[in-house]
Amino acid sequence: MSAHATILLADDDEDDVFLLDRAFKEACVPNPRNRVADGEQVLAYLEGAGKYGNREKFPYPLFLLLDLQMPTMDGFEVLKWIRQHPRHKRLPVIAFTGHESKPVLRQAYEFGANSLHKKPSSFEELVKLVEGLQAYWQVIRMPPAPPVAELTISN
Repeated sequence: MSAHATILLADDDEDDVFLLDRAFKEACVPNPRNRVADGEQVLAYLEGAGKYGNREKFPYPLFLLLDLQMPTMDGFEVLKWIRQHPRHKRLPVIAFTGHESKPVLRQAYEFGANSLHKKPSSFEELVKLVEGLQAYWQVIRMPPAPPVAELTISN
């Protein structure tokens, strides 16, 4: 995984975000991470809309770490939206959930998650999960980020 590639984290829980940031540091993952707190912000970020319009500050992510339980628009709705949009449908999405039941697992994969992980119950398990993600993304070749939409003016 390129150390310059940005990871987008979508999670509304401040404690989870804090622990995940610590786990990335503990696992020595140098990638910058941008965080959004709800599904609508994920869509705005991916589209480069509003405050996310500066692609130098908010680059298109290498992958999305997505909490399935978020306000305004849950992770399942986000997955469905991503997979229906040609510019984003190839974005890898790693979903996290506090409830790893068979229906949640099935629905996450049906909606297009590339993987689903139960949120670890200990910090040590979280670090191992992050280390596994890093090892996986070091060997995977990803397509380039989609081009930034160009403004066209019609007469």
